[in-house]
Amino acid sequence: MYRKYYVNTMAHSLPKIAKHVPFYPINDHLGIKIDTLGATKKITPIYAHMFNFAMPNKVTDAKTYYNNKNNTENLKTISDKLRFYRLQNGLEQKDVAKIIGISRSDYSHYENNSRDYYPAEVMDRLAKLFKVNIYDLLDDYNIFLYNGQGQQIQALRKKHNLTQKELANLLNVQLVRIKRWESEKNRILKFNWEKLLCLL
Repeated sequence: MYRKYYVNTMAHSLPKIAKHVPFYPINDHLGIKIDTLGATKKITPIYAHMFNFAMPNKVTDAKTYYNNKNNTENLKTISDKLRFYRLQNGLEQKDVAKIIGISRSDYSHYENNSRDYYPAEVMDRLAKLFKVNIYDLLDDYNIFLYNGQGQQIQALRKKHNLTQKELANLLNVQLVRIKRWESEKNRILKFNWEKLLCLL
């Protein structure tokens, strides 16, 4: 999806320098420029860097990155946030996948907005890689899961003086499902989480 560009400034700039001023290359990246100023000589070392830059192939990726590079408030989805921070760090999807220990195809699903749930352990590794707070990467649903759904569901239920059975009836789910959510044996799906927030 992203191409890596290597720019060798030595290859482009040193020959140009040599045409205009006395220049002596030492190796592929280091040379000395000598200027004569009257009776004195000025010696300037020149070091040419080689670096890589991950360039977005898609115009939409480039727009997202450049429009938000100073303001991440506009990034609403986890996918947009991951793509933004990856581009900001000059990384390709395959680089990120390798560093955090998942396949490239799995990571590409993280960026294409095709999932509701992002595993906490993977998001922790991504936050560490991008040097951001994990809460800056997550949406409200995943923050709810990250903070422990069981205690929060139980607290909401008790706040409204509901039994597990009453909450199950309100959400139109089986009682066993409420029990499994509260004990964190099953993850609450996003549409049920949305119903829970609307009802309570």
